[in-house]
Amino acid sequence: LFSGIFAVPGPQADLTDYSELGVGQTALRRVDGKRVWVTRLSQSQRDKLAAFDSAMVVQTGGCRLATQICAISTDTGRTGVELRFVMDAPVSLQSGLPWAGGFVNPDSGMIYDLVGRAYVFQGPARPLGVVIGGQLAD
Repeated sequence: LFSGIFAVPGPQADLTDYSELGVGQTALRRVDGKRVWVTRLSQSQRDKLAAFDSAMVVQTGGCRLATQICAISTDTGRTGVELRFVMDAPVSLQSGLPWAGGFVNPDSGMIYDLVGRAYVFQGPARPLGVVIGGQLAD
């Protein structure tokens, strides 16, 4: 749906009906007045993400892989800086790690998959960041 780093400027309508979001698509919306990235996960995306487990930090946050629609807050902990959706693997992602689209925190450098799980990095420790996911539908 998007290529590279994508951000939608300006206000977004509150999302009350998910039918306009196609299977496999990610879009910036408002849920309960907060800006979130909403992904309607396809079975193919869920299958790919399940194979990524060894590349992820184990977190209690994020959406379950079985969820149909996942919402990821744009908040990064720094005013005016929002989580960005990217389709292409970020250059800072360690070579060889699997990628199927996801999110980058431009403030901390953390990288998350489509359901909000943080990638494990080799080298200097990086902060885990804030818990960013939540199911909207199962």
